[in-house]
Amino acid sequence: LSPLSEADDQGAFFQLGLASHALYDAFVEELRQETGIDPGYRDEGGLLSLALSEEAEILLRRRCDWQRQAGFKVEFLSGEDVRSLEPLITAPVRSALLLPAERSVEPRKLVKALRESCLKRGVEIRTGTRVDGVSKNTAHAGSTKMEASAIVIACGVWSSELKGLDPAIPIYPRKGQILSLRMPPGAFRRIIRSQSTYLVPRNNGELILGATDEDAGFDASVTAAGLAKLLTSAMEISWEWFVQTNQVV
Repeated sequence: LSPLSEADDQGAFFQLGLASHALYDAFVEELRQETGIDPGYRDEGGLLSLALSEEAEILLRRRCDWQRQAGFKVEFLSGEDVRSLEPLITAPVRSALLLPAERSVEPRKLVKALRESCLKRGVEIRTGTRVDGVSKNTAHAGSTKMEASAIVIACGVWSSELKGLDPAIPIYPRKGQILSLRMPPGAFRRIIRSQSTYLVPRNNGELILGATDEDAGFDASVTAAGLAKLLTSAMEISWEWFVQTNQVV
């Protein structure tokens, strides 16, 4: 949950992400109270975005400048500061941005909590039902019609296949592989990002390592090349720790 680290300017998409981000504390707490399920929400530590090259450092400074001008809390750190905050980082870090407001959540636990909340509120959930298209106030699933006062399109990349959308949603799939590793609790306190690689610590001792970005359509297979790329990138951030202590979950 990191609208600041993903954005290059204050455009409409960024504003949408920021508004959603501001609602998350109350949203997660309401779910936890209602369902008794902990969605793995972490609001401590924030995100540490690393610059390992002069080019990356220039981009970080630009991001830091516009975010500070927009009133956000952003800290520009030296490489020495980074190693003090996260001693396991062994990469030759030139500088970094610390974004203390960034958050993370465990998607599977969040979906489980949302499902339980829906059931408690009397929502009917139909599994294995494929919606082929929509028309005004009606969703079509084969010969079955489901009417509603409002229809929310939330089927991700498959949204482009729905008939009746005007305008159509012009999106297409990309493949991203991630890897889950075991770590001693507290080994990394913050989300760490370096170029396209990120490390996300979980409360249960997992460390999520992502992600590849592949033009592979709907292929969801895990590949040796993809995992090797992830581990290589992670070892560039923390060579000694990844070589000696991690286990694949």
